[in-house]
Amino acid sequence: MSDALTYHELNLKSVSQMKNVQGRIDPAFLKEDVVDELESQSDFFGLLYLIGLMQKLKVTSDKSMDNFFKGAFYKRKTPFLIGVTGAVSVGKSTFSEKIADNLHQMSPNMRCEVVSVDDFLYPNKYLEDHDLMNKKGFPESFDNQALWDFLVNAASFNESQDIPVYDHQTYDIVPNKKRRVRSADFVIVEGINILQVNPINERPFSEMMDLSIYLEAEHDNIIDWFLNRFNQFLDTADPESFYEEYAKMDREKANSIAKETYANINQPNFEQFIEPTRERAKLIVEFKEDHSIDRILMRDY
Repeated sequence: MSDALTYHELNLKSVSQMKNVQGRIDPAFLKEDVVDELESQSDFFGLLYLIGLMQKLKVTSDKSMDNFFKGAFYKRKTPFLIGVTGAVSVGKSTFSEKIADNLHQMSPNMRCEVVSVDDFLYPNKYLEDHDLMNKKGFPESFDNQALWDFLVNAASFNESQDIPVYDHQTYDIVPNKKRRVRSADFVIVEGINILQVNPINERPFSEMMDLSIYLEAEHDNIIDWFLNRFNQFLDTADPESFYEEYAKMDREKANSIAKETYANINQPNFEQFIEPTRERAKLIVEFKEDHSIDRILMRDY
């Protein structure tokens, strides 16, 4: 089915138009100096505005349900949960951090947390023992039960949780280290599998999300971004880094290996497990070559 039948392109209002209608959501959400700073990023600002409006509607709905049930069920304020997915190196982490940073700037009293699903990968030792190192990033390489439990707790209780920490330099979960994810107004969970079906219970992770976003770009651009990130890891590799071996190689040879890795692992993973989740996303954000937003599509239903 074509995008024209399933999605419609958002023609986001200019910043000046948004200022005129900011009364539709909490005025505290829009700080004048931040609005002015984002004036040159009207598409991105429009996306922030849309997220703020959706969050406001969720809060209003929760309060109405609380009043209806007299507090029997809706006793706690829960976060607005955003899932962000797309191909490896499409820019999920950067996009999510930018959303969180700007939401906080626009409304400093709102707390935002960003969580990467990489933190729920099994440690390399487990992957090696189960012959899964060449499947790293595939559904079976994640502790899907732990990820599911995290999402359920975040969506239902909004309590602080301790989660593992993944280190991209060592390419592994950090032993004996946890990160505390605090209760927040917004929790953004980004990663390649966040809209996939949980193989543990056959339920999609996306059912926990208030908003799901799929990021996409031209294949050649994604490959370029993947190689740029790979070379950044080589430039900063230390003796403890997974990339030290490649950093010592001739750079052309190292990049050739990286391209093979993408073609043999990342591309099949994308085609089999990531791209099919596109249809579960409420929003599709398309990037240009310079990583600026080209257009934003919203699912009609």
